[in-house]
Amino acid sequence: MVTSPSTIWAILATPNPASGGVPFIWTDNASPVIDVLQFYWNDILPGLSINCNGDTAGTNQLNVYGQLDAYQPQSVIAAQKVIYGSDFLSQLNPGYTTSSSQGTGLLPSVTLTGDYLGAFSSWGYDLQSAAYQYSPHAMIANYARGSVAGNVGGESHFLTKADGGTLTDRVILDNAGNLYPTTATVGGASSANLGKAGYGWGKVNLNYTIAVAAGAANQTTPAGAVLIAAGASSIVVTNSLVNANSIVLAVLQGVDATLTTLLNVVPTAGSFTIRGNANATGNLKVAYLIINTDN
Repeated sequence: MVTSPSTIWAILATPNPASGGVPFIWTDNASPVIDVLQFYWNDILPGLSINCNGDTAGTNQLNVYGQLDAYQPQSVIAAQKVIYGSDFLSQLNPGYTTSSSQGTGLLPSVTLTGDYLGAFSSWGYDLQSAAYQYSPHAMIANYARGSVAGNVGGESHFLTKADGGTLTDRVILDNAGNLYPTTATVGGASSANLGKAGYGWGKVNLNYTIAVAAGAANQTTPAGAVLIAAGASSIVVTNSLVNANSIVLAVLQGVDATLTTLLNVVPTAGSFTIRGNANATGNLKVAYLIINTDN
């Protein structure tokens, strides 16, 4: 119990006590405490910093130094997008994890596809923002995405920024498990690359099927091997991954006296045909790799 109310009122009545320090009362103390390292009011932002150890340059109205989990209704998020012009609230989530839904905080309703679910962003102190100097450098932003009413899926967007640049959406991991660049392009560079010069992947593993019987094959994997039958010069491989625009690469994996060269590989909807220069004298193994383009 506080035993000195006159001391409390004296401190509360002092304008801007301790250069921005805010008086507060420990539950086990008999008097108020002013500690600018832990509880600081900045009337320029304005903002309240908690557990800041003297650093009061945070970017939000409430700066809790450490991780904060917050809830924001979609209606609030939509208004903030208009104010800040950011599709991912990059100006609102420095070091925050957030959650959201339709409705309000008191009366939430079912999340709809396209709704903002939350984000974790990392900010650095630099010269991008003339106002506060803090700007987002990297972020994972999450959205509801799907068509199942009442129980839609979700997708994650990965954002980074280049030297001297701004936060840019680079890669999406969608609700079906597809990982791809955010920006769609045809015949040009997109928003993300796989690997970089001097930093190649050590191994690339694909699902594959190795045929054990010669002749026409039915396979469902993006890579594999089939057997051109003795006396035949070609083979048809049924594969649902293939369309007319697919790129199918094939290579001989055996030696034959007459079929020594593959002439072409022709894809169609649901299959591809591999043709050689002559009839094979024995069963001949051919490996393939499917690279898909847009249907």
